Amino acid sequence: MSNSKKIGFLVTGLLMIAGFMAWIYQGKEGLVLTNMRNSYSWGLYVSGLAFFVGNAAGGLVLSSLIYLFGVKSLKPFAKIGALTAFANVTAAMFSILPDIGQPVRIYHMILHPNLNSPLIWDVIVLNLYAALSLLLF
Repeated sequence: MSNSKKIGFLVTGLLMIAGFMAWIYQGKEGLVLTNMRNSYSWGLYVSGLAFFVGNAAGGLVLSSLIYLFGVKSLKPFAKIGALTAFANVTAAMFSILPDIGQPVRIYHMILHPNLNSPLIWDVIVLNLYAALSLLLF
């Protein structure tokens, strides 16, 4: 491997670590750090949710259509599609996690769910979606 590739991997890895640490800090301190009154920071998480749910739907549709039509030559792709769906649903769950402010508050949401809140329905539907994709896998 050339030196330029090694440097590129190192820089990319350091940026990923810095981004992950910033996300952890934001989760600890709450979304007040992102100025959640600004629609940009809020919209970033919502667009991430839509993106990952759309990708998960694609993986689940691919998987289920292969089984529905019984195409034996594509069976290995069905497992990949189901695994992709599960990974994307998990990423979607992580993308809505900051909407509750601090991730510790998820316990309150589980113990005292407010069924009028769309956030609790996101949590319920995404968990069912993850269970379905694992079942299909």
